[in-house]
Amino acid sequence: MVQSIYNILHSFAKFYSVVLPLRLLRRGTYILFSFLITLSIDAQTIPYPDNSSATEQFIKWGVPEINQTWTADDFREAFKRLDYVYRLDKFALPRKDSEYSGDLFEHLVDLRHFKPLSNPAIELQERFVLLENLSFIPQKIRSYYAEPQLKTERFGREVLETILLEIQLSQRTLGLVEELRENLRKAGQTNSELTKVYIQAKEELAGVCASLLNIIRTQYGRFEETDIVWFANESADFIQPLLVKLSDKDQDSLLDEVDFMAKKHPNEQVRQVMRGLKR
Repeated sequence: MVQSIYNILHSFAKFYSVVLPLRLLRRGTYILFSFLITLSIDAQTIPYPDNSSATEQFIKWGVPEINQTWTADDFREAFKRLDYVYRLDKFALPRKDSEYSGDLFEHLVDLRHFKPLSNPAIELQERFVLLENLSFIPQKIRSYYAEPQLKTERFGREVLETILLEIQLSQRTLGLVEELRENLRKAGQTNSELTKVYIQAKEELAGVCASLLNIIRTQYGRFEETDIVWFANESADFIQPLLVKLSDKDQDSLLDEVDFMAKKHPNEQVRQVMRGLKR
């Protein structure tokens, strides 16, 4: 897919104001699948201590203020401080729903930082550059919390939050490709390769949806039950509006998986979520 986009963009250079760097699209496409983690299902999650300091203390250490959206440079400054905390005591990292640092964690995964990617008032070229600058963020945050070498994810809620953040960013990546396609259509330009890329991108998005369902179906034992129920609800909200964009084949495949979990998932609340998604 990446090479196809690259070739298309070069062929469009004569009538499009810029040629978008290949590395932007390579990284954006990679985000679609980079969140997958090796998981097993045969253990209960072990509770972990919250040793985090208050958000105000993190800010004193140099983490940017959280009363504004962050730029890529703000994130880099924050990560310098969090890297140090991680090396000393990973249980002292900002934590989801923590009475001390919960607001800082929520800021780390706040989608408002990525809102400019969907802002048509900003030139498309500028938004692709912005994508390049921001695309490392979800994986970097998850690197603090994910423990794929263990039988359970002790930081399960944090890991699931970063998966959702990464998927939302991947959706915005697809949105940029769709916008490029629409701009070219308005300019009276057609290209069969671009159509192929667009179809492939939708197929990959279907794969992302399938991966979410796979976590809920086969990997739930690595997470606390309340967290996997929450993740099921969030995933359903993500998948529902995307179904109409997918091919009939991909829709049928996803709905077969939904139907199975609506009947067979061990958790009743998850079964209810799947029944609602099926409707």
